[in-house]
Amino acid sequence: MRGLDTNWDGCVRTIEVGDEVYSMAFSPTDAIIASASAKHGAQLWNSTTGVNIVTLGPSQPPSTPICFSPSGARVALAFEIGLVTVWDTSTARTIINDKECHRRRVTALKFSPNNTTLASASCDKSIRLWEVEIGKTLHRLQHGDSVLCLAFSVDNKIVISGCQGGLCFTWDVESGQLLRKLSGHTKSVNAIAVSGNGVFIASGSNDKAVRVWDLKTGECVRTYANGLGGGVRYVLFTPDGLRVISVCSTYVHSWTLSSHKSFDVLWSKYEYMLQAASHLPAWVGSVARFVPTRLTGYISDQLLEDESDSDFDIRFSPNSNSIALSIMEIVVYSTSWSLRKKPPSFPALGEPTTLALSSDGSQLGSCSATGTIQLWDPSLALKSWSEYSDRIQERVFDITSSADAKRHIISQTNGEFLVGPRGEVIKKLTGSSFSDIKFLFSEGSCMFAYWSRLTLSLNDDATALRVYKSSTGDRLFRVVVSKIGEVALSPDGTLVSCAHDEGVLEVWDVSSGKSLYQFSHESVSCIHFAPDNSKITCGTQIGEIHLWDLRTGDYLAFIKHGTDRISCLAFSPDRYRIAFGCGDGSLHLCYPLPTGLHHSLIPSSKEFPDPPELVLFSPDGTTINCRTLEGVLYTIKVPSQLFETSDSEPIPSSSPSSALCDICISTANQTPISADNWTDSTIANPHIKFTSDKTNVRDAMFRSGYEMHRDGWVYDGDRRILWLPPFARPYHRSALMAYNDKLTIEPNAARVLFIDLGKCY
Repeated sequence: MRGLDTNWDGCVRTIEVGDEVYSMAFSPTDAIIASASAKHGAQLWNSTTGVNIVTLGPSQPPSTPICFSPSGARVALAFEIGLVTVWDTSTARTIINDKECHRRRVTALKFSPNNTTLASASCDKSIRLWEVEIGKTLHRLQHGDSVLCLAFSVDNKIVISGCQGGLCFTWDVESGQLLRKLSGHTKSVNAIAVSGNGVFIASGSNDKAVRVWDLKTGECVRTYANGLGGGVRYVLFTPDGLRVISVCSTYVHSWTLSSHKSFDVLWSKYEYMLQAASHLPAWVGSVARFVPTRLTGYISDQLLEDESDSDFDIRFSPNSNSIALSIMEIVVYSTSWSLRKKPPSFPALGEPTTLALSSDGSQLGSCSATGTIQLWDPSLALKSWSEYSDRIQERVFDITSSADAKRHIISQTNGEFLVGPRGEVIKKLTGSSFSDIKFLFSEGSCMFAYWSRLTLSLNDDATALRVYKSSTGDRLFRVVVSKIGEVALSPDGTLVSCAHDEGVLEVWDVSSGKSLYQFSHESVSCIHFAPDNSKITCGTQIGEIHLWDLRTGDYLAFIKHGTDRISCLAFSPDRYRIAFGCGDGSLHLCYPLPTGLHHSLIPSSKEFPDPPELVLFSPDGTTINCRTLEGVLYTIKVPSQLFETSDSEPIPSSSPSSALCDICISTANQTPISADNWTDSTIANPHIKFTSDKTNVRDAMFRSGYEMHRDGWVYDGDRRILWLPPFARPYHRSALMAYNDKLTIEPNAARVLFIDLGKCY
């Protein structure tokens, strides 16, 4: 493993917005970037330094792409609530801020070429024309259907609109009068463009057709429908005015105005995916070659009947000389229009939500749902399919770490690798496969298990459960079972258990390979061994906990807690307590075992459940650490008043019962527990000693006090230690492993980063 790339990957700057970016735009001079998000509204950024110039607000979900006026002096944004806003970019003064102009969602905004007029369209079946300089409404134009798109004529005298009913309209800007109704489309009109000479209008519709109209007469002079794979999302004229470009969910076409039929395919999603697959590892390319392009297209057409194809976005530079598109996590860029042979591309930071190109196409911007804007230098793009293939094969999909953080299993496209604390490869464990491979280290870190939940292979080895030695990667145990569910290793790695074969929980001895016990039980959701291997417990999908004695094989206890899934459980170090979490977000403690008192440490939250996914006792058993699915960490004090330890195993009671400790009794009548206050109230939660912020990332095993904040800073308590750029930060809540001063991060850049923080002091 070589860690992060030694060569820069084309990303020249990242800008942290702090919220999902809905749209972005370059100013005409390319000096300023405007972004739109629900939390911060409109924001302006210096494109060279990435510094925030101003936040304009409001905090509302935007409904249109943010846009600059042709001069760059104004920036406009509209919102779901019907609000239209325009600001002066030099002074941040609000020019238009009309909450009453539209009664429903605004669908389109467009400045006139001479900067004087703004048009806004809405689902309330109307268009508003504004005099930009004074913010005054000029006209309200009424449609019969929701208006979806707008365009101005080159001479600024006409505004063209397309609506959901399939009609296009031309309106006189000065008088607000309807000039012509253009009928021909049978479904909603999604896009309108005007040719550079002002003679023609192009419209694209969900009826899978592009129509070209004479602006002066309203006559339809061309209809292009042959070869379109879906509803048309964008249309534009080339700068020379000789061709029309159309974009649907699967193709980019170029149509010749002088011909009724001639067209070129500039880009095909099917062709792109097949080319990409053919340059990936041999097993992927072999499968791809067996799938005919026509069949792939037919299947995709059926799946993509809804034209809002979220994994595909396309943008053109204002001068129409450059084109950029994103597909999944790749951004493709070209200045030659043809994207079919060796498309320059960039590995984006997560799946881009939208793209933007500078006025001359020399800068490319992509936004992500994580709240980051990336600026790319097109000259540093990946130029060939082999480079693209190398990136894909090196990509890290997952990392599993041992409790002592000395061993890691890194999953890549080309296999799984056992690596040491500095990323050195100890052993390659698997080759490329279709399997959904899982790994699990023992609590003592000496062993790890490996299995597959899902496989397309008919080989018995693909369904085997294996156990390996962590230090060398040598295999110690293998057994072939089918339909492997949950798996657990004993703390010392001598026992392994899994749920399989429709209702069997089996336990094996690792050294001999002998099956020790088979317990009948279905719907197992989690398994845990007692610290001394004397007991095993499992939770189920229907709120049950079962306990067995591994010395005799006897069934010891049945604990029922509602009907919610048992999401995690753990034995205490003295093996007489069990802590377990449920799907309703609650955490509970049972003592004494095998049956006994049942106490709630975190109450349920039926309205906003955040189920615990990991629970751990401290070595002395006095506290419990818990991590939830959303990444919130808790430290909980075990109530000593209720649960007292003993030197001998307690006598089972006839049935488990509920009980309150002294501190719960004293606070039970003070403040009622509610979904609004329980996570922050120590009165409602007397046992919670620490709660983390879910927006920050901590090591899930509580091995270190280091914490990664959303702004990229690594903290040790209240002290900043190290700042990481966005591409090097953990991309999800369990992608940070900390042990003493060592950090292992699975970052956004799809590599693995090993950091020694001891050298940062």
